Amino acid sequence: MLANFMIYSRPRYWTQAMLPPPHFNRQLKQDVHHLIWTKEPGFDPTEKGTPTTAKPWINKHAIHNPKRSNKRAPNLGLGLIDWESHCSALRIKWLLNYLNATRGPWKSVLDT
Repeated sequence: MLANFMIYSRPRYWTQAMLPPPHFNRQLKQDVHHLIWTKEPGFDPTEKGTPTTAKPWINKHAIHNPKRSNKRAPNLGLGLIDWESHCSALRIKWLLNYLNATRGPWKSVLDT
């Protein structure tokens, strides 16, 4: 949850308007991996991404599962956001907003 708030929350605003490049996604995932799995995490602001040798102690498929069990996901996990899926969902949400039947001034700008 700390990684979701500290790291993923900052670029979330920009991903609603821009498509993040693949190298940005890779560097962001490296920072999150370093924050979660390193005993004493430290970040260098001049470095792009934070390489680490720390290994996760849980199954890689359980990282994105919710922290509490429910009907959709009965297995427990860390509740970490899958960043690429999250960015795709934001783009799809904007497309669905554009395709719905309402008329908004922002739609007329896109139509011209």
